[in-house]
Amino acid sequence: MTDQPPLTPAQATRFVQALLELMVTHGLRGLEARQAGGQLGLSRPGQFETGDLTFHFMTPGEHRSAVQAYALPEDRVQASQGARTEQDIEPFVRAAGQLFDLHGVATLLFAAGGYLGFRANGPSREFVLDGITVRGQA
Repeated sequence: MTDQPPLTPAQATRFVQALLELMVTHGLRGLEARQAGGQLGLSRPGQFETGDLTFHFMTPGEHRSAVQAYALPEDRVQASQGARTEQDIEPFVRAAGQLFDLHGVATLLFAAGGYLGFRANGPSREFVLDGITVRGQA
């Protein structure tokens, strides 16, 4: 892959906000890289995929709380019905591909142990990108 231009601070802010909302919509608490690192995005032209990432979903109660906290429209939310499986990852990845295109992002590269998502910070949760490099589209 060639070097892609970085996002401007304003573009990065809009992208992260949209990514946060997408994760809440799909009930996703976080994505964590395995030992060798991982990626979410274009691996080659037209090929959007995940690699070496673990997906952590919210409990139904966490999901409802997050939807309310971020004031997302109920009709956009992918309701969580009990335990999540690999099949629950696919709609998120498809939607992430569209989101990346919209914001000019090609790939999120995760360092070993990198984390994207919600992390407890005392009594609240914050959205973090830890050990992640954002590559823009060429």
